[in-house]
Amino acid sequence: MVGTKYLLLIGLSLAISGCPPNVAPASPKTVHSDNPVAEASFKQARDTFMEGHREIAKQEFNDFLRLFPADPLAWSAMVFLGRIALEDGNPVLATALLNPVLERESDDSVARQARLYSGVALHRSGSSDVAVRRLTGLMGTMTDHDDNLLLLDTLWRAARALNDDRHTVAWLDGFLEFGPAKGSREDAMRELQRTCDGISDVVLLKELGSDLDARGAAWPLIMSRLAWLRHDEGDLDAVADILKVVEKAGRAQDNAVADITELLEDRTAVDMGAVGCLLPLSGRSRLVGQTVLKGVMIGVDAVRFGDARESLSVVIRDSGKGASHAVAALEDLVLKENVAAVIGPMDTIVSKAVAGRAQELGVPIVLLSVKEGIARTGPNVFRGFPSNGSEVNALLDASSRMGGTAYAIMYPEDGYGRVMRRAFVGKLKEMGVEPAVEVGYSPDDTNFLDEASDLFDVEFDVLFIPDKASRIALIAPALASEGIWSTVSFEPAAGSGRAVQVLLPSIGYSTDLVRRAGRYLQGALVARHYLADTGPDASRFDDRFADEYGSRPTYFSALGHDAAVLVAGAVADGVKGRVGIRRWIRGLGVDSELPFAAPFKGFDSKGETTALPWILMLNGDGWELLR
Repeated sequence: MVGTKYLLLIGLSLAISGCPPNVAPASPKTVHSDNPVAEASFKQARDTFMEGHREIAKQEFNDFLRLFPADPLAWSAMVFLGRIALEDGNPVLATALLNPVLERESDDSVARQARLYSGVALHRSGSSDVAVRRLTGLMGTMTDHDDNLLLLDTLWRAARALNDDRHTVAWLDGFLEFGPAKGSREDAMRELQRTCDGISDVVLLKELGSDLDARGAAWPLIMSRLAWLRHDEGDLDAVADILKVVEKAGRAQDNAVADITELLEDRTAVDMGAVGCLLPLSGRSRLVGQTVLKGVMIGVDAVRFGDARESLSVVIRDSGKGASHAVAALEDLVLKENVAAVIGPMDTIVSKAVAGRAQELGVPIVLLSVKEGIARTGPNVFRGFPSNGSEVNALLDASSRMGGTAYAIMYPEDGYGRVMRRAFVGKLKEMGVEPAVEVGYSPDDTNFLDEASDLFDVEFDVLFIPDKASRIALIAPALASEGIWSTVSFEPAAGSGRAVQVLLPSIGYSTDLVRRAGRYLQGALVARHYLADTGPDASRFDDRFADEYGSRPTYFSALGHDAAVLVAGAVADGVKGRVGIRRWIRGLGVDSELPFAAPFKGFDSKGETTALPWILMLNGDGWELLR
């Protein structure tokens, strides 16, 4: 029986105090005694406990153990004391009181309750992993309703402490199935909702959706979470499939799926023959927005679909009145006009706000913003404006093929200049070289003799100047005055000093630059994203634009044209729904036969266009196309 070596634990139990457990377990099961006096003493202590007089019951159980340490009921008395220690908030003492019972290696009802209370004590004292191992063996062996509630309540709390979402959900589901009291049920439901909402692993959600009982509390929450994740990815077809499973299981009216069901119904009506344009048609960027829109109108006519050879209709909204107005305009395009996709906007702040809402609404959008990284908002978001890095990459690739070996940069210390400097240094690092020198200057400077002098003292043969054409026209003669001339073949002209090759970004190009500084920039390379004479598609676009509007298109016009061609191409190829358009655009590659006006190579995994610009070289009085 208990023995004297355990009697010291009885005295310790007199000191226990604290708060009650989360779920009060049933009273420990008992065996019977052949000693009527011991039986009566034990029964009195048990009845006292059942009446709620915990302190008195504790004393009476201690008295019983002192008087009858070898009685068969002594084990049950130890379990009761362990139970009281738990209610008093002393799991360490509870563990010490229950261990002797566990050491019997018995599997009777008293031993099972000892294991139950011991597992509870282990979890509450911080050993949740050990508690789970001890308690899982009791699953299916407990016949008492309250015992099962305590078992499952402890298991889900231990799983939560271990960040085990799978078992937290499963054991919470079982706990709720056993029907806890109203207050405990409400708390458990809140915890279940919180846990389900925090799961982002689609594979785990699918497994839980398959393993859980569809009649339980957790299953609709899991299916709803899975549907929301698919919705956030823009895959409304997958959302619809999930909701069909929910409906088949008879849970379609459950509150957990009501919101996503309503949202899907609002967003699945799509006019595949309509594209939305969200462009700055008012404010300071209105002229750019208008030239983009002109390109869009030609683009939707360049790709026709159906037996009637229809073209996309264009639904136009203004993004020039700020982010909140633009988001409202997007919602109008998607929820009322039911457009299949959206082109624009252009402003960085507006684009960021609109991109997030487009992802939520599940509509593919081709942004025309210069801001890199916005497309990372989600799989529905694409950015059709080439990155600054694409210009740097194309320029350095061309220069290295022509014999450039040592590189320098002279850049304005403003936002654009710093961005281009980072891109330049990053590309050089990929090539395994370091810049020979980096010279910055104020964007307000008009005299560059000091910077030119600094450059002359360093050995290099390629100079990148990421600035606009008007400032290049001032920098080039300052360099020449210090003996630094750009030449076609890296060989200095007679009496001209050092020979270098100058690299210019797209903003460094202008028709006036050759007249103002062409003699100092021979052999210079410049990046261009749109040229009318680079192929039949670009030529047709250029001619059509001139016929329609009486002027030549800009690169922004070409951007609008190509974005419209993308959407029209998807529709002409017979895709269904917005998800279909998104997938089609993401799968489009360099081998596409669509009539793009500007270079196109598809989009990378982050939704950024991968197209490289054309490279021109100044030779004499004109620019020659290198690629």
